[in-house]
Amino acid sequence: MKGDFTRWNFKPEKHYHAVLKQQGRVDLDADWNEQDGIASHRVETETLDVVGQSGAPVGNAGFTLTPATGGANLTLSKGRAYVDGLLCENEQDVAITAQPDLPNFKLPTAAGMYIAYLEVWLRHITALDDPAIREVALGGPDTCTRSRTVWQAGLLQAGALGAGITCSSNVAAWNSLIAPSTGTLAAQAVPDAGNTDPCIIPNQAGYRSLENQLYRVEIHGGAKPTFKWSRDNGSVVVAWTGQNGNDLTVSSTGPDSVLGFAPGQWVELVDDTHELTFTPGTLVQLANVQGQTLTINPATATGSVNFADFPTTPKVRRWDSAGLVPLTTGSWLDLENGVQVQFAPGTYANGDYWLIPARTLTANVDWPVDSTNKPVPQAPKGIQRHFAKLAIVQFDGTSWTVVTPCLPSFPPLTQITAGQDKGIHVTGVQLSPNTDLPNDSDVQINRIVEGFSIIVQCDGPVDPVSAQPTTCFVTVELPFPLGGNTFTTNVAAQVPILGFQRLLLPGIVKTGANTIVWQLAQRGVLASTSFSPLIFVLMSVPTFLILGLLLAVLHCVIVLSLAGKYAWDRERLPRVWVNATPVDPNTPIRGRYVALALHVEPGEVRQDWGQVTLSILDGKLTAIPSRTQTGLNLYHRGLVWMLNPRVDFFIPENVPDPSIRKAGEELWVEVSVPESGPPRPVRLGVKKNGVLEPLNLP
Repeated sequence: MKGDFTRWNFKPEKHYHAVLKQQGRVDLDADWNEQDGIASHRVETETLDVVGQSGAPVGNAGFTLTPATGGANLTLSKGRAYVDGLLCENEQDVAITAQPDLPNFKLPTAAGMYIAYLEVWLRHITALDDPAIREVALGGPDTCTRSRTVWQAGLLQAGALGAGITCSSNVAAWNSLIAPSTGTLAAQAVPDAGNTDPCIIPNQAGYRSLENQLYRVEIHGGAKPTFKWSRDNGSVVVAWTGQNGNDLTVSSTGPDSVLGFAPGQWVELVDDTHELTFTPGTLVQLANVQGQTLTINPATATGSVNFADFPTTPKVRRWDSAGLVPLTTGSWLDLENGVQVQFAPGTYANGDYWLIPARTLTANVDWPVDSTNKPVPQAPKGIQRHFAKLAIVQFDGTSWTVVTPCLPSFPPLTQITAGQDKGIHVTGVQLSPNTDLPNDSDVQINRIVEGFSIIVQCDGPVDPVSAQPTTCFVTVELPFPLGGNTFTTNVAAQVPILGFQRLLLPGIVKTGANTIVWQLAQRGVLASTSFSPLIFVLMSVPTFLILGLLLAVLHCVIVLSLAGKYAWDRERLPRVWVNATPVDPNTPIRGRYVALALHVEPGEVRQDWGQVTLSILDGKLTAIPSRTQTGLNLYHRGLVWMLNPRVDFFIPENVPDPSIRKAGEELWVEVSVPESGPPRPVRLGVKKNGVLEPLNLP
């Protein structure tokens, strides 16, 4: 926000409810803006709590992707959506290549699987950007500015064509895209290191200007990060209306020498396209200022100075630094008049900025300090960019198709009646073609092998996110023991059956109009060499013994009625990867469960922990002390705090124990974190050399 502000002092951690105006007091822009910050924080936090990280309202769900022009393009539907509490509105269906706030967007040309996503951020708008803001009755002066919600849809390649990418897949490129900058900045007024006598006034220490200023330090992107700074928050800006060689025609050269332009100063040439695409503008030094003409020195330019390269709302913005300043870390860098900044190692992005109020009365800057009066490094104040996945799409080199939508939808609260079950109910199950499967039906294994599908009919549309092979699966019950003369045609010679062993079949799960369809993924698995004796024995069983032995047990009914909430929560709840230690693996006959002790980050330093609640802070599973009974507590193992109780992860049969790792490998588990109770395991992963790779278990 490059406005002419005194300071920007909204801090959510102060928990202010409102700004209260008093009579006869000076009216400051900072108070007005803080009230707006309080209200916005309230609305966005409430929306985030109600909707979740992202979602679209049922009945007016916007940003739904569909193929257009025969798959050559993608269309974003009109409607609304919310991302991190920010309202995004799309007034009409629009091609992804014709978005109003993302100029020159081009579709990728490489075949593969892509994550379609929505990026949302707030852009500062002045009367130069929107002339309707200016009240013409005032004869020219501007008044307030605006912040505008910008949404931009993008496509990120997540894997090769046909890769099993889902909405919940851990994709390194996605993690890199949404990762915020890690670099920080500290600011101070020059301390007086050579004098400790309070009676002597230092002649060099402190802020030494006679003007109160709001310094802006902003990253200027490039192969090697640089920065620029302004003593007026970068608010000195004019419209660029034309060019004649090195002479730039502008709408004004400023109201006075303080808020205007002068020879020797540095300016940035920029337009909407640069700002909307986070592309750095061109910095160039002024050689002369005459009337409404700025003469530049092209030899100092950092990029193009051609007017044609700034086609949409071109502007000239003044900066007070001597061009671009190299970004170095670990040492204090002088700006002017005693103001210093220090960068810390980390990542920086073009447009990251910090605001530093400097005051003459205190001869100091307004910056947080620690208990020893040392400046506390701060993360960038902005630009805060928010992301949400819209869908998984596929490009085969010719056309685009939507594989899976990822943006959840939600109904109005008034359409959710208290005490009424609004879940999806199963109305019927069929074995294709058109064979009803009532409860406890017996299904010949050869019908599954031959490619028949199991169709679950529901009383409402099924979200593809909730219908996955992990939540809708089919197993075969096999008699135990197997092999040898377990079964013969002579009933008297049969060996008694001690029980049944469950075989989980690899399946493909799809959703249709109010249906879930399951089909065997690898038909050859039941006819492979390792299974051929098993199939032979089963086929040798007399007809009257097949009953109760060859059962295809359909678990979709169980998942949707009994475990449906767990499956739904696992897809919707916040998820995090956690280091885990396997403890006492158990190997029952129907598979094996490995007990995992989760490594938890303590939310505060203490020796003894009682009951705790869990949350995700800075990408880590964090324990916070609780005054109520939660059933969760911590115990100490060496230097690590672990969660009690442990969580159990089911390992399919015939799969090597993934909890046994080689030297240098760490076992990790992705868990979903409910509001109460222990985390719920989703999948396992292995971290080696700092790189986490999910395990692809059958």
